[in-house]
Amino acid sequence: MEHKIKGSTLYWTLSLLLAAYPALCQTFVDPIIGFYPGTSTIPSKQKTNITIAFIFPYRSFWNFTTQDEYDQCMFCSWMRQMDSGAEMAVQEVNNRVDILPDTMVNILRVQGWNQQSLPGAGIGGAAPVALELATNHNIIGAVGDVADQSTMITAGILSQFKIPMCGGTQNLPALSDKDNYPYFFRVTFSNKWGDDIAILLNHWNVGRVAMVYDADEIQSTGACMDIKRSLFAANILILSSRHYHGLRSDNDFHDILNEFRLVDARYIILCAQAWSSSYYLVEEAEKVGLLNPEHLWIVTQPPYPPDYSGSGADDRLEKIVGMVWPAPKNQPPTDPNFISIQAKWADLFEKDPLRYQIDYLTWTNAGTYDCAGTLLHGLDKLLRTHSQMSAQTLSQRTASRLPLIFDIFGHRVQWISLESNEAGLNWRYCCEYNLYCFE
Repeated sequence: MEHKIKGSTLYWTLSLLLAAYPALCQTFVDPIIGFYPGTSTIPSKQKTNITIAFIFPYRSFWNFTTQDEYDQCMFCSWMRQMDSGAEMAVQEVNNRVDILPDTMVNILRVQGWNQQSLPGAGIGGAAPVALELATNHNIIGAVGDVADQSTMITAGILSQFKIPMCGGTQNLPALSDKDNYPYFFRVTFSNKWGDDIAILLNHWNVGRVAMVYDADEIQSTGACMDIKRSLFAANILILSSRHYHGLRSDNDFHDILNEFRLVDARYIILCAQAWSSSYYLVEEAEKVGLLNPEHLWIVTQPPYPPDYSGSGADDRLEKIVGMVWPAPKNQPPTDPNFISIQAKWADLFEKDPLRYQIDYLTWTNAGTYDCAGTLLHGLDKLLRTHSQMSAQTLSQRTASRLPLIFDIFGHRVQWISLESNEAGLNWRYCCEYNLYCFE
């Protein structure tokens, strides 16, 4: 049997610890990777220009020259795809007369946190990066960051400077708090599965569950808190709630699972990331008899083995067969805009496989393409409908405020359109990948 990670269903996997990254790659001293001027065949685009920032852990992969280097770095290929997805949207805007017709878009690439927790290279490095962008560069927006934890810092600081930021992978529910992150939006969904799980359990007439979560992973703890609230509201009893520390190697999984046996837990909810130590918890569960048809596991992420490649057959995956994983329903990507964008990406990959890494659209490249495209299309709409504003006004942040809002999947974002029903941005939702397509 072939198991393949597919489509938008793994947007959240980027909050894993990227242990495969070389530690020395991470530095926030002089975080600017480079300024990349836009190019266009349209003469009017030369009248003015704006710059958007791409925030990714570039120093982990930017100088790779062979596919073997990407293959040796577990997540570097994903990061490269994210950068290329955002870049493709910028290139498309720069070569269209109907979007920002008098404006060229430049790219400023800047180092993001690579999720290493080492002295001098920890999450705090996200703060000087955001301050560097806000105080020393006239950017009109930012795309990227790949971890929820660092995004809370980056988006929080950029919001103080009225700089919109779009995330293509972040799922932490807290990032929907517009009091703290008024200028942050995302094209993914918030990782809130509580109501769905409670409805499912009620449908099955289940009144008792056990829970275990990774206390070292902010997205997992956030997901389990949301699930707990929904279970309490649905009068579903939590027999036992335990946690472990995913960053440590000395977890006593046997003690956790033995407690589940003592309370006779038949339904077990696991809140943890894929490719993490959650797999070792599942291994221990099999040993103590909690991984069989008499026990149902509900997981917020599939507990893949940490060294699983992500596709292809692997006997160890039999352990997770039968687990319930709430995930977006994939729809056939039949939208004509999607098909067109997919063909364009495949053509780019054929010309430069090292740069684009894969020949199809998936959660990595589609999410950042959405972000850059939505950001720029929204900016175009803003300038067309507010004559007192200009690209220079926005890049220099001299406007007193940007009192505009639009909705993406119900989350209000304060910068683009007066009302959600006016915020169509002339982009259409394209089935599986949350892809906002040019019309």
